[in-house]
Amino acid sequence: MVRHERFVAVAFSLLMVMSVSAAAQAPPVLPRIMLRTLMTAVNLTDDQRSTIAAIVADHKEAIQSARSAQDPIALRTTMREVMQQVINVLTPEQREAAKTAVKDALATERPVAK
Repeated sequence: MVRHERFVAVAFSLLMVMSVSAAAQAPPVLPRIMLRTLMTAVNLTDDQRSTIAAIVADHKEAIQSARSAQDPIALRTTMREVMQQVINVLTPEQREAAKTAVKDALATERPVAK
């Protein structure tokens, strides 16, 4: 239970770091939705949670630096690195479940313009 609370706290802090005041600094929508979806829709083991929390913690400084430098390219690059490492932690079944859940989340949060 403590690991889960720590994971949620670290993931929440990453989401807070990712929140940006200026639109030009905003991180890509997909990593934000993916992280939120992983926390709720995919059944992660305690080991996976701790690994993901470590990945997030390792990149926290780089994300903050990119935000303070107002460098959206560096922020996007760092977030892609984070997401690739997080995806590598998942099993193939979890990846498929996450993919489906993210598609559903994107459909509701970012409707496609016709």
